[in-house]
Amino acid sequence: SISNKKIGYSLGQAYGTGGSPSAFETLAGSTTTLTSSWQKITYTFTTNTLVGKTFGDNLDDFFQLQLYVMWGSTVGTSDGLGAAETFVGSGNIDIAQIQLCAGDVALPFQPKTYQEELRACQRYCWVPDTANTVAFIADGAAVSTNQGRFIVNFPVTMRGLPTLTATAGDWKIDDIAGDYDVTSIDITTDATWQTKNNATIRAAVASGLTQYRQCMLRSDGTANRIMIFDAEL
Repeated sequence: SISNKKIGYSLGQAYGTGGSPSAFETLAGSTTTLTSSWQKITYTFTTNTLVGKTFGDNLDDFFQLQLYVMWGSTVGTSDGLGAAETFVGSGNIDIAQIQLCAGDVALPFQPKTYQEELRACQRYCWVPDTANTVAFIADGAAVSTNQGRFIVNFPVTMRGLPTLTATAGDWKIDDIAGDYDVTSIDITTDATWQTKNNATIRAAVASGLTQYRQCMLRSDGTANRIMIFDAEL
C-alpha cells in the first residue's frame, strides 16, 4: 500500500564459527517495485563454489535468504540493490509463499502442512520433548549393577543411523528401588541394536542397579534437558 515502494533480496552464506572459517559471503540480488496487487517475483541466483572454503567447528553454518524493505547505499552496492531506499511512506508490505528451488527453474509453489514439514525435519534430527522437569525418554533394563540399556523409538524413519548428543549429568536411571545419577551416556553403534527406526542408549551409573530389573531413563528434575539424535548429511 506504499506507492513506488521497492523491496530487495539477496542471499547470504555463513561458514559458521569456531576455528578459522571462511568469511561471510553475500550473493548479490535485485529489487522489485511493489504494486497494490499481488505479483509473483522470481529471481535466479548463482551460488558460490564451496571448493577451498573452510567451515567452522561449531556446526552453526547457514545459508539464508535476505529480504530488505529499506537499505543504505553501502548495502545497496554490496548486495546488488542499487541506490539507497528509504521506507518511502507509511503503509503495509505483504509477503507470502516464499520458496527456494535448487536448480535453474522456478517451480510452482508447493505448500506443505506443518505435519509434513515436521516429519521431513525429523528424518534428519529429532529432539525428544523434555519440557517437564521429569521427562521420561525410554524404557529398558539393567544389564549390570551400573549400566542400563534403553530402546528409543523414533517418530519417523531417520535418514541414516543417528548419533547422540547428551550431557550425562542431565539424566537419571529410575527403577522401583530409587533413582541413580547417570555418569556416562552414549548410543550403541552395533548394527544389531540400532536401526533407522530405533536405537539403544547405554547409560552408566556408579552403582545400585539390579541386573535384569526394568528401569527407565529420565531427566534429572530440571526442565528442558537436551538430547539430540542427529542424522544430518
